[in-house]
Amino acid sequence: MRDMTSNNKFLTVLLSAALLSAGLVSRAAGPRSIYPDSGQREVLGRIYDASYDHNPSMLSWWDYSTWSTIGAEAYAESGKLHAPLSPDGRLGGKVGTSSILHQDNSGWSFSGKFEYGIESTDSLRSTLSYRRKPYGSPAMFFCIAPARTWEIQNYTLGATASKRLGARWSLGAQIEYVGWKQFRKSDVRNEQSALDIRVEAGATAAAGRSLLSAGFIYERYKEKPQFSRVYNSGADYFIYLMTGLGTQVTGLENSPSWTQNVPGAYLEWALRGDANRLSVRYSFKYGQDHLKSESTQSSSYQETRTEYVFMAHSLELADVRSLGNGGKLLFDTVFYLTQGDGSDWNKTMSSFVEDYQALLYGGSFSAGYHNSSSWFRKAGISASADGEYRHDKNYDATLDGIRLVCGASAGFGFRAGKADISLDLNGGMSFWPYADYEPNAARDGYNIYTTYVGRAEEAYMNAGQWQAGLKFDVEFPAGKNLIDIGAAWSYSRAVAENVYRDASRQTGRVFMNYCF
Repeated sequence: MRDMTSNNKFLTVLLSAALLSAGLVSRAAGPRSIYPDSGQREVLGRIYDASYDHNPSMLSWWDYSTWSTIGAEAYAESGKLHAPLSPDGRLGGKVGTSSILHQDNSGWSFSGKFEYGIESTDSLRSTLSYRRKPYGSPAMFFCIAPARTWEIQNYTLGATASKRLGARWSLGAQIEYVGWKQFRKSDVRNEQSALDIRVEAGATAAAGRSLLSAGFIYERYKEKPQFSRVYNSGADYFIYLMTGLGTQVTGLENSPSWTQNVPGAYLEWALRGDANRLSVRYSFKYGQDHLKSESTQSSSYQETRTEYVFMAHSLELADVRSLGNGGKLLFDTVFYLTQGDGSDWNKTMSSFVEDYQALLYGGSFSAGYHNSSSWFRKAGISASADGEYRHDKNYDATLDGIRLVCGASAGFGFRAGKADISLDLNGGMSFWPYADYEPNAARDGYNIYTTYVGRAEEAYMNAGQWQAGLKFDVEFPAGKNLIDIGAAWSYSRAVAENVYRDASRQTGRVFMNYCF
């Protein structure tokens, strides 16, 4: 109860800061503030994400529009076409605000965001943990249990501050705080709390049109489940900690906890022209996670039950080109590689024994044309390749596959009086040219992972799918500000001759944004 109270107090402070930030932007942005339409906001959002979001000292060099937005969204998702350990359906909503502020006199620049969401999921099977761990960590709470409903609450707050030091230097820092509360509503119950924190700080030096940035990264993820049951009947109270593709830890205490610490660094070069932008960013992270099982036993009891160590690399390239007709061309390319090794505590040997390997790799490319002043608003293409290799040494089990995704989109719009109406269309497909799950030794006997997850993952990987969607929105002025109201829908269907044959999934959402 003490931790929950402390978290609530901290959340209140952060929320107050976010709302204050939005108010400051609306009052202090001054003549540089231009309230962009939805198409312009999409372009600016992509530019911000590519070169500014994870490089806080670059915010001082942001010379696009400043603005504030408040928005709300409701969504629903349903269908049998989903990966194992994912729910059949989701129903939820969220509210949020974001802002960018320049103070020309002081040299300070700020950005901030806040978001609060609630969600109810339907028929999440076989797992007592709502989410998988990042960076390939195998740690997962698992049980032989029927599908159950989860209730989720989450909030996100991010704040960035940057200071210009003369004409050539700037400093910046950023913090992002994400909190989760997740409730499994039937036996076996789990009241699970999670906290994700990311901190970045760095410096930028300017030489002509070139900008060179460097800084450090620190991420911390913490998750603590609390298992319980109300009724004594039923045989589904079997809790395992899965640490691979079959390897499991049993005999957990009632208060396990999982923690991941990820320090790192980044280096970024950017070229700023009068209308064009080019940036290249490399980041490196080294992380460790541990699962601990708290106990009142003697000092000889081994508290840390599992370890996972990994290295993660990423290379990102972004390019913005302005055209003579007011349009822009945006290009984004990303490459990543993560390699990790997992170990479990061996009581007999009184040491950690490596039993798991993971290799995650891939890349993506996207190109888009945007012009909010034309009836043909945008067009884009995208492609990605994501590979994974996971090996459980205890059971000689291997999961190996490569996933390809490609897509295209187009957008159109026109004005009706003071209102601006737009329609976006998109489509694509995904498939696994190579996918293999080989349990080997695990097949020689009963193994809960193979039975309930492994074979299902293999079937899903071999079920290609196509997708189509559309978005419709109307934007109109409200005094000096803008209101954007819209709806979106997407539909996916499997292309498979296995258990996913004829499986589909659809998502719908409605939203409203107020830009001021």
